[in-house]
Amino acid sequence: MELKCPNCGDNMDSRTANVQTDLIQCANCFKIHQLSELVVGEEYEELESRELMPREERLPAAFNKLNRLSKPLQGSRINSYFSKSGLDLEIPPRAIQGTDWFLVLFSVFWLGFVAFWTVMASQGSVFFALFSVPFWYVGIMMAKGVLTSLTQKQHIYMDKYTLRVKKQGLLTTSVKEFNIEDIDSITMKEKDIKNQGFKAFSNISQATSGSSTMLLPTVTVGVDETKILENALELEQVWAVELLEKALAYFNK
Repeated sequence: MELKCPNCGDNMDSRTANVQTDLIQCANCFKIHQLSELVVGEEYEELESRELMPREERLPAAFNKLNRLSKPLQGSRINSYFSKSGLDLEIPPRAIQGTDWFLVLFSVFWLGFVAFWTVMASQGSVFFALFSVPFWYVGIMMAKGVLTSLTQKQHIYMDKYTLRVKKQGLLTTSVKEFNIEDIDSITMKEKDIKNQGFKAFSNISQATSGSSTMLLPTVTVGVDETKILENALELEQVWAVELLEKALAYFNK
């Protein structure tokens, strides 16, 4: 089987391909390519049928590609497992970053100051002390957001019928399920920050990471958009979105 190098156009010998890693290197320009992107369908299965892989381990090309893609990035905290029955992704709570300490300390300072002000105001008038209620709400929601961000873990499962996303934190647990056939896309989309009171904290995080916009993996079903993998690193998110997109196409065929 003859393969053309997309970089220099030279012929590549398919016998030099490594099917298990899905890689092939051009002998002319030394560029490394993904094998499954160059050959598809029956040609790929024909290549797999050689002695590069034992006969009992040979599987359809789409399954093999997903199986390789499901192996996490080096150093990733995400646990993943792909089989014919489904795809599992387990995302543990993220590591504490520098901006997290700022938000924790600011939340403690905010609530402490509001508590002090409420006590002092109540000595003069209980009615006057009630003006602190909105500030209590902002402080509690801020602390809840920080705590959820630092403790939440996610479990994502997809099979040919359902995509299930479970988010479990110290304070709350939520489960959302989607019918595979109803899902329009799984892509990286810009985060919609509706609460302007928390936008400043998002801007701090963006400035630290050097990003001008915050993109998050998003499951779109009609007009409904659900953010997932919020606590994963950017590279992990991009990898997971590619995996979920291909798994969606695999299970939805």
